Amino acid sequence: MAEAAHFDEQLGAWVLSRYDDVLAALRESSLVQTGSSGPLDEAAQLQARAQVLEALTSAKVEEWRARVASLTAEFLDRLPVGRSFDLVRDFLQPWAKALAETEPDAGKSLRTGIAETLPSFLANALLDLLQNPAEFARLRADVELASRPLEELLRHAGLVHTLVRTAMADVDIAGVRIARGEKVILKIAEANLDGGRFPEPDRLDLARRASGHVALGAGGHSCAGAVLVRMAAAIVTGALAARFSRVELSGPVEWHRGSTLSYPISIPVTVET
Repeated sequence: MAEAAHFDEQLGAWVLSRYDDVLAALRESSLVQTGSSGPLDEAAQLQARAQVLEALTSAKVEEWRARVASLTAEFLDRLPVGRSFDLVRDFLQPWAKALAETEPDAGKSLRTGIAETLPSFLANALLDLLQNPAEFARLRADVELASRPLEELLRHAGLVHTLVRTAMADVDIAGVRIARGEKVILKIAEANLDGGRFPEPDRLDLARRASGHVALGAGGHSCAGAVLVRMAAAIVTGALAARFSRVELSGPVEWHRGSTLSYPISIPVTVET
């Protein structure tokens, strides 16, 4: 549950979980990305970001759209009907690997994001739909809904649950003074479930106007590959819903739960046309 900013003595860091506080922190340039060994190299991060943005310019968006749609159809054709298979291992992972290989000069950051991060988010999104069959049926029945970016899935089934920042200068944020060198923990998932920003936040509602969520960051720290994430989410979820009349879980889901990311590594399902 989202709560006021506070310093956690055990963690040795400020903890921000309210939507407004997390959004403000993401937009604050003096709070820099932090890994296990300390603040990340900002210059290297900016260079990697620039490479991703160069590969995903507006002029190239339609090329990416065609690749995503073509590979989605190809890998859906390979799925067995009427018997159990793994949605992650048999569909999302090989699909994403094939997509990454279509642009060998895109840069390591983008290719890694496509091959590893993108299927992890899509696993979260598809599991969310499987666990909310009425919304999955709604997606299947509404062509217009299926064709647009599904911000609600990003909000409700986001991949990143927590981020860590380090203050490079004294800064006032969320009603507290954060001193230079102090760490700040941003609770992304809790911010996206803040009832003060999103009414009935725990309910998945694909028709909700969920723009403004922080699943893909904000400001200078927003996800450089956001356009591809949104495109893939719309195409993959829409195509899966259109291709099969029934998609149901057929076994227990296995999870990866890390300090930053949480996503299913195995989703056993059966499908019927």
